[in-house]
Amino acid sequence: RNGVDLIDTLHAGFAGVIPSPDATDVQARVYDLVRAGEQEEAERLFREIAPLLGFLMLSIDHLLCYGKRLTARRLGLGEVHDRAPADAPTAYGLETLERWSRHLGPMGE
Repeated sequence: RNGVDLIDTLHAGFAGVIPSPDATDVQARVYDLVRAGEQEEAERLFREIAPLLGFLMLSIDHLLCYGKRLTARRLGLGEVHDRAPADAPTAYGLETLERWSRHLGPMGE
């Protein structure tokens, strides 16, 4: 589920989740904060990416369509080339992706 319920699964006793690469850096920080007992900061940081994760996880095809574009942007990789069969991005979807991810800088910074 791409970390949509990361904090809850950690509190339930899970060891972690396997996120897609689009916001892995933020999710790793949330994980570290929860493990360090810094719950308030973990929740604050998680709230910053929760709408993005919800948008991306509408379906696996949706995640592949928009998640790869966000990952490419954050890694500085340039244009994304889809392979058929693949969902094509829409103007609305790209606007929504931008709205929920504009606060994320390049990966690793």
